[in-house]
Amino acid sequence: MPIVEIGSRAIEVAYGSNLGQELAKHGILHLPCGGRGLCGKCLVKVWGEVSPPTAIERLRGVKPPLRLACQVRVLGDTRVELISMPQKPVSVLSMDIPIREPRPMFRVVNEVPAVSKALLFDYSKCGETVKSLVEVWDLGFLGAVEGDCDIYRAILIDVGTTTIHYAIVDEKGNTLWEDRKLNPQLVYGADVVTRISKALEDRDVYRNLVEILRKEVIELVDSTPCIAMGFSCWKQCYDEFSPWSTPRNSCSKTVST
Repeated sequence: MPIVEIGSRAIEVAYGSNLGQELAKHGILHLPCGGRGLCGKCLVKVWGEVSPPTAIERLRGVKPPLRLACQVRVLGDTRVELISMPQKPVSVLSMDIPIREPRPMFRVVNEVPAVSKALLFDYSKCGETVKSLVEVWDLGFLGAVEGDCDIYRAILIDVGTTTIHYAIVDEKGNTLWEDRKLNPQLVYGADVVTRISKALEDRDVYRNLVEILRKEVIELVDSTPCIAMGFSCWKQCYDEFSPWSTPRNSCSKTVST
């Protein structure tokens, strides 16, 4: 298989693979236009066995060794030199958001919806395996940790098109820490429509879009002490999801958001 060298790095790629997509997959450069050759921001210097310049490159006046990475097919061993382009700094606007009153851990109900015996068996084990759970909206999975501590903390994550903004708050809603970082999905397009188009065209791109975002969120949670995340077992009984737990690097108590 061909080897692509970028500085001190070397990656193995399939014959005929798209250079831009391979570099984006490894987080080496971004494809703001989704690899359609429209933005010109994947301009690199290329030497080696590659496909000839495309009509798009000729229209843009790009001549070897300069190439648009998204228009290059790797046909053999190739060397790539990145052309540094200034990146705009990540900016953020912040505001205080009132935290609503937490819901009680226990409540009295007049009627209990019917659930399957299998679900009841699964959820009966929750108290044996984990110490605490916290409900997090829209993540689609359950996480829990063992242990105990004296400080309630929660991490709030807002996944935006360009940036991921996150904040750590205490049980009173006070912000203890906040920061932001670039959304790793930028490598597949600067806008959501471009990313969706690429995901529909290529199943591997779809899977990678999901995986890199999931990995980024998990890293944020893992780096934050005293965190529990996921949907409560009570909610799972209604929604018929199977709970699973994931280890954390510190202790936790239940947090209501």
